[in-house]
Amino acid sequence: MQCPHDHSALEYRQKENVVGHVCKACQGIFLTAKGVKWFKLNYETDVLAAIPKDCLVVKSAICCPNCNSTMSLVNVDGIEIDVCKHCTGIWFDLDEVAKIIERYGSNKGQEKEGWDVLGDVLSWLIGIGL
Repeated sequence: MQCPHDHSALEYRQKENVVGHVCKACQGIFLTAKGVKWFKLNYETDVLAAIPKDCLVVKSAICCPNCNSTMSLVNVDGIEIDVCKHCTGIWFDLDEVAKIIERYGSNKGQEKEGWDVLGDVLSWLIGIGL
């Protein structure tokens, strides 16, 4: 698999049962359909279901690292992420990861759900830890 921006090889990483592919150059993260499914099973969080049905969807400038289809750019709470409608993979650029971590990252001492968990897992996948 290659980064949709610079075409460098994506590095496979796994946290428990969540699988991600990280670009060392741009630190973007790709969750395959399997990674999205494992995330849902292990953290009871459906990343795709968190995307509002009525959100603005436009054609993305990048192709899916998994199936090479043109991705769709969707806006979730002011954060634009690239979603592949064909294979259901999700690409997060570094700035999107940073926004998710800032907004939904570790809330120590609080019950975690939804994108709170996603923020923690994305931070671990790119190696910045919280």
